[in-house]
Amino acid sequence: MSRISFTFDGEDLGSDTYGLWVSNVPQNPMLADIRSTKFNLGARDGVVVGAIYQGAMYPNLEVYIEGDTKLEVMQRVDKFLKLIATTEPKLVIFDWETGIDASVNHGYYGRGYYGMVHGPMYPHFKRGGLVYSFQINLIVPSGCAVAVSETIQKATLSSLPNTFYVPEAFGDTVGGTKYSRPVFDISPIRTTVTQLTLKNVTRDEEINWRGNLESTHTLRIDCDLEFIKRSVDGGTTWTNVISGITSGDPFPFISDSIRNEFSVSGTAGVVIDITYRERFL
Repeated sequence: MSRISFTFDGEDLGSDTYGLWVSNVPQNPMLADIRSTKFNLGARDGVVVGAIYQGAMYPNLEVYIEGDTKLEVMQRVDKFLKLIATTEPKLVIFDWETGIDASVNHGYYGRGYYGMVHGPMYPHFKRGGLVYSFQINLIVPSGCAVAVSETIQKATLSSLPNTFYVPEAFGDTVGGTKYSRPVFDISPIRTTVTQLTLKNVTRDEEINWRGNLESTHTLRIDCDLEFIKRSVDGGTTWTNVISGITSGDPFPFISDSIRNEFSVSGTAGVVIDITYRERFL
């Protein structure tokens, strides 16, 4: 039986650089816990709002790093620790989950998780220092799996009505079992835009932004990070312009299992690049 490993932020941990292998396949929960919280609304005395949300997943693995000498093992351990020392979730793809559902025509060939390492590792040496065995505890804040491959779509709206669909083709539907959190890159075709509204008509979610957007600019509405920024140099640098949104507007997500209708108002013509990953409970 061949050995198995995984990738973390695009790095193959089973390569000669890291020499890391998984000794047991983790039993991931099918669903993350459902949690509730309460908080005061806008510092208004006596106004308490409740919310129910899906909690994080906590996969854990038994792994080991091996080498021909103890020095090589420790050099690989150092490289591994440097890689995982992040406070932002990175894409984790387990070898045993690549290729699942490959026959489904939704553009992905496997599932992954946006996670990061947390908690103690309980390391110990074996075989005279040639094997470094430890635990990896992952936290997946979103509580769901994602498609390994991004879905990318372009919409050019040059005349009214400014409507587009995700997916584009009639009869196609968005894959996954949970709504996706897309990123929209919006560029005016000819005119300067000072007000723009992006709406998911299907979900009745719209966000309004006011500011200055020239034909050479790009406005990025990131519904995953819930952030808005603008580039005036073709995407080389970005500036925070989230202050231009109407307070309380929801970021428009993409529903799974259906075709989503979107509309854009405030401009006669735009080019929109849509990027998202299908998500799975």
